[in-house]
Amino acid sequence: CGKSLCEDRCRVANGFRDTVYCKNRAVWTPTRNQWPVDVYESGYMKCNCQWMSSESGLGDDCSGGCTPHSCTYMCRQANPSGTCMAHVVTTEPPTTTPATTTTPPR
Repeated sequence: CGKSLCEDRCRVANGFRDTVYCKNRAVWTPTRNQWPVDVYESGYMKCNCQWMSSESGLGDDCSGGCTPHSCTYMCRQANPSGTCMAHVVTTEPPTTTPATTTTPPR
């Protein structure tokens, strides 16, 4: 058993919610997300991700959420180590704190 984005999502989407014992003696267990963080934009909650904590942290069944503008996708990105993990982002994510600038002394 490997542990990759594709393999994890495939197992969860196909109903594997318990430990899986593989031929090579490896053991796979789904990752639980019992304390998900919500998605905020400009200081306001954009997506409530608490649904991920249902079913003892296995609330995300890895279905849907394929478009970057869906809350399912954004919740996975905000909770990259959750049950269905996050997509790999190839660009720099936006910062959550404003940049500070310093004025040179006169």
